[in-house]
Amino acid sequence: MSIYDATIPADLEDIFTDDDGFWREHDVNGKKMKAIVHASRLTPRSALLDLGTFGADVVCIVRESDYRADMPELSSIFFLDGEEYRVSASNRLAGLCIKISLQRITG
Repeated sequence: MSIYDATIPADLEDIFTDDDGFWREHDVNGKKMKAIVHASRLTPRSALLDLGTFGADVVCIVRESDYRADMPELSSIFFLDGEEYRVSASNRLAGLCIKISLQRITG
């Protein structure tokens, strides 16, 4: 194993899990955990099917070690801080975090 292989994963973990950064306590699907939540777009648009109107798009990043659940499925219902959202995408970041893109359900 090279020094690169030994240090890069540790550095990534320090960056992605540094509590002094952007991590704040949130209620993620009924469980309190640190997360980074960012409202990315505020453009309302009509939904396909009869699902109501989707509003503000939100990105939620959680530590995989805190989340401890299966990856959220596309179009599944997701609760963040007591509000109901629909999952528009989810993926792993550097094997440490899960990024969940959400659309608020209104109407």
